[in-house]
Amino acid sequence: TPKGSSTGKTIDYQLFWKHSISVALCAKITAANSGVTELGDAFSCGILHDIGKVVFDQYAHTDYVEVFKSIPLKYSSKQLLEAEQKIIGTNHADIGYRVADKWNLPSTLSESIRCHHNPLESVSNSKLVSCIYIGNIISNLITKNNGLLNYSLFDPNVIEFMELDES
Repeated sequence: TPKGSSTGKTIDYQLFWKHSISVALCAKITAANSGVTELGDAFSCGILHDIGKVVFDQYAHTDYVEVFKSIPLKYSSKQLLEAEQKIIGTNHADIGYRVADKWNLPSTLSESIRCHHNPLESVSNSKLVSCIYIGNIISNLITKNNGLLNYSLFDPNVIEFMELDES
């Protein structure tokens, strides 16, 4: 929450960074098991994939409070993205991409931030971004779903693209 703000809480930063580290580790492991050679990139992209949420919390805090008021307590990524788009006019993946691009971060990183919910939309890094996507879902399953793996949460096209199966 921005300093001096009394409009409400959006992000628990301790949980946010735990999630980010978890995504980074899961993405790196997925990359290693999928023949992706940029393991350091997978980790870095995992750490920063949700940086747009921090941008919203710090610079559009009042609107971001409204986003969280408009969605269920246990929300899906799709519900969050739609609420962000409706209330703020963009979503955390797009604003994170714009900030990363403005900061001249490597395109691998900015593209992973932009496409981490839709990795096959990546222009040049679909395999790496798919690792972030998979890491994000696994991290959410661990923290929000008692570790119960539900394959219906994964886009079957991404699983096929990555040549993964349930084993």
